[in-house]
Amino acid sequence: MQIERHFDLPIPPTPADLAAESDARAAAADIATDDARQAVADEYGYPDWTALESSAAQPVEIRPISRLGIDLNGYEENAQLYLTELSEGSPAAALRFRAYVPRLADVQDLASRATLEDAKLVVAREVGCLTWPELVDTVQQMAMRKWSGTRWCDADGTQGEVVKAVLRGEATRVRELLAARPDLVDLRDADGATLLETIAQPHGLGTHVDDLAVVQAITDSGADTDRAVNLAAGFNRVNLLDALLAAGADVTNTVEWGITPLEAALYHGSAEATQTLAAVAIVPRAYWVAAGCNRIDLLEDFHDEKGALRPEAYRWRPNLADVGWPVGPPLQDDQKTVMAEAFGFACQVGATDAVRWLIDHGVDINAQPWPGLTGLHFAVSAGRGDTVDLLMAHGPDLSIKDFQHDATAVQWAEHHASAHPDSPRILQLLSDAAR
Repeated sequence: MQIERHFDLPIPPTPADLAAESDARAAAADIATDDARQAVADEYGYPDWTALESSAAQPVEIRPISRLGIDLNGYEENAQLYLTELSEGSPAAALRFRAYVPRLADVQDLASRATLEDAKLVVAREVGCLTWPELVDTVQQMAMRKWSGTRWCDADGTQGEVVKAVLRGEATRVRELLAARPDLVDLRDADGATLLETIAQPHGLGTHVDDLAVVQAITDSGADTDRAVNLAAGFNRVNLLDALLAAGADVTNTVEWGITPLEAALYHGSAEATQTLAAVAIVPRAYWVAAGCNRIDLLEDFHDEKGALRPEAYRWRPNLADVGWPVGPPLQDDQKTVMAEAFGFACQVGATDAVRWLIDHGVDINAQPWPGLTGLHFAVSAGRGDTVDLLMAHGPDLSIKDFQHDATAVQWAEHHASAHPDSPRILQLLSDAAR
């Protein structure tokens, strides 16, 4: 079984851990052990202690995620919203409660049985926490967390000199300063980013620094490359990505957003970074990742001789919430949805061979694994002209609107009219077809 877990949290509790928790609760509240165990089971959403203990004993594979980003009031409002939507008959709300509250998985009168505490558990589970108290504790800790490194705004003369040398592209001077003060390699800005991490982003130092000799001076001085390689992948900074890989950056790390560098590239439509990383290693080995990397051989391996997806294709599924989109309903475990997810990301990075292969193997051209988001929306936003041409040849429905902006692919093309070299032609193509 695979569960989504906030990447900064420990592994889920074992039966022994839960027993210790219930014993401590019994002692603290001076209540019977059975009552304490039931209270713990309630907190985790199970009908009784036996069901919770049995679930905790099952082996799990943890998928790290990073979806936290609002204050507790926001999460409380989401819980109330979900409960209201459930009472109004929302199918998406019903999916949420059945997926995340075990005791409600099979009940008939779901709307009358669900409580606000159940809704809070749903919210917690969506963002990778096992219980509402764990979510509360995690959010509070994140709010109080302070960066341990020295901030640039506190910089003394030497620290200021490092930043100036980086900005001037003086690699030799950067080496000299970091050799004298090795601790400055972890110098952080007001947002908590190190020198290397800020260079990886298209703002701050990243706006001014494009000298790989400076980058090498920093990596040679012992800089941690994990978060920087994820950022470079997401922002499609291919030259920097090459330098970080040459410096030994770990392509399996998940320190940024709980996703690997290759996932970061795919989520952000960074086609060149995707190919650079895929040439090193395809991590994770997932169906949608194979599609985004344009690897037809891997896609074929995920299917059996009858064309059905093998069990491993249902693992490590993509979720737009992992990169800041609103959390959607639980993912559906059916072949059409899994293939549609892969189709969307293949369209976004212009993996046209994979797009064609998926269409030939039954993907619906108008599939919307995330409400209203079609492959055409993805391809248009990223300016993938060849992919758009292929999709248009199959007659997509141009009236479909996405769930966040309430906009058709044509309107997306209007919004991105000058974003990419092929965007003007894409807009003309879609506009003509929509007439």
